Amino acid sequence: MINSLGIKKAPKDTKVVVAMSGGVDSSVVAALMKEAGYNVKILTGPNDPQYESKLEKIISDQSPLFIGFSVMTPQVNKAYELSKKVKNLSPNTPVVWGGFHPTIFPDETISNPNIDIVAYGEGASMILPLTEALQNNKPLDNVQGIMFKQYGETIRTEKPPLTELTDLPGIDWDLIDKDILENFIVRKNPIGDNVRSLPMLTGLG
Repeated sequence: MINSLGIKKAPKDTKVVVAMSGGVDSSVVAALMKEAGYNVKILTGPNDPQYESKLEKIISDQSPLFIGFSVMTPQVNKAYELSKKVKNLSPNTPVVWGGFHPTIFPDETISNPNIDIVAYGEGASMILPLTEALQNNKPLDNVQGIMFKQYGETIRTEKPPLTELTDLPGIDWDLIDKDILENFIVRKNPIGDNVRSLPMLTGLG
C-alpha cells in the first residue's frame, strides 16, 4: 500500500493524528481507526501544555497520513494557526477539520488555504472511508460527508446516513496520555466533593 505521501505503509504502520478538542466524538473516531488497524495518536490540545511540540515531533518523525482537528468555535483561531504550522512543516500532509464548527460553517472552513478536507456531520460515518482513500491514493468523491478542494474547485459529497450509537466503539482510553487524562478529571463538582467525573461534550446523543 502507498499512502497519500507516496510512502509504502500498511494501515498499522501509518500514524494518523487526531487533534482532540476534549469531546467524545474525536475519541470515538480514533477508536474506529485503531480497530481498523491504523496507528492512531490523540493529542488533547486544550489540556496539554506540550501539545504543539508533540505535534511537531510527530510530523517530523512519523510522516503522518493526515492531521485531523476536532474544532469548536472558540478554538477556531488557534486551530487555524496550528493548521498553518502543519502546512509549513509538511505541505503535502492533508489537514482535515471536523467537529461542531466546520459542521455549522463548512464553506467558511474549507475556504482557508491551510485546510484540505472538511468533515461535516458525524466523523464516525466518514473517517474509515476517508482514511482508506488517502491511504490508497483513491479519489475522494465517493467518501460521504466531506468537502474537499480539487483543481481549484470545492467538492461537496453526499451526506452519509446517521450512525447508530450501538454500532460505535467505546472510548479507547489507552489512546490518551495518562497524565493528560488525569488533568481532565474534575474533583469538585455538583455531585459531591469526593466524586471524580470526566466532563465530555458530544453531538452523538
